[in-house]
Amino acid sequence: VTLADSISQKNYLKSEVCAFKYKWVVEQEPEYVTKSINGRLMYQFQGNESKTFPASNVSIKLVKSYILKDATTGDEIEIPENDYNKTSNSQPFNILNLSFEGLASTVTDLNGNFSVQINLKKDEKLGLLESNYSYSLNGKSYTGPISRVIRIIPQNSYYAPVKQDIVPVDEITNLGQLSTYVYSYALTAEISEGYQYASGVIKPLINKNVYLLRKSKNEYLPKYEGNLNTGNYMMMPATISNAGYSLVVSGKTRPAKGSDNQDIAVVEFAKFNSK
Repeated sequence: VTLADSISQKNYLKSEVCAFKYKWVVEQEPEYVTKSINGRLMYQFQGNESKTFPASNVSIKLVKSYILKDATTGDEIEIPENDYNKTSNSQPFNILNLSFEGLASTVTDLNGNFSVQINLKKDEKLGLLESNYSYSLNGKSYTGPISRVIRIIPQNSYYAPVKQDIVPVDEITNLGQLSTYVYSYALTAEISEGYQYASGVIKPLINKNVYLLRKSKNEYLPKYEGNLNTGNYMMMPATISNAGYSLVVSGKTRPAKGSDNQDIAVVEFAKFNSK
């Protein structure tokens, strides 16, 4: 290789190597296999796992995840792929998918059923990667088996991720019924009765039905909440139901003691969604 002036044609620099070989390198495209995954997604409330309800019309995403299960505590830790590749005792995977990057997405039907196809690299390994992997998080160390699996993440802020490892082996994988939790709230309210023209007279309202209502319900909210009744709820006054309100949860007031040990009436509402 020679560097020369284009006008005078004078050579200024000349490399010691005057020849080289050029070879076109062709990168081979990875080979993919298609897998079908079917199942039915149900939801439940913490503390009331005996009742499950269809997760209807919920957008879900299938993702690849690295899951470490601590051998001592049983805690489950989600490991970012980049961290695993830095600390792995094995040869790092040459893959593009980061943890929580979606493989595919779909929407459940009215009964929570779903069916989706995913493409996986033929030479990618799913399942157990290492049986004795160590990882530190927030100053705490975890050691145990780590697996590379597929998981289902509802794209809806009311539903928690599905904690079930999916490792499809066959062309079609039927997961059956899966359950996830919904994020919900509990409320304890103090209920009193008073008088319009005697504002200082307040008495606890004992043994009365109290209703928590919605004027309209967001279509993304779980259908069943509160009383967890798939049939008729506790009867509401006709003036309320005819006004277009829907019942969220109902309860009955009971005697209790206030912060100053005074007699009060309270009602507890549980297992309802925020809005």
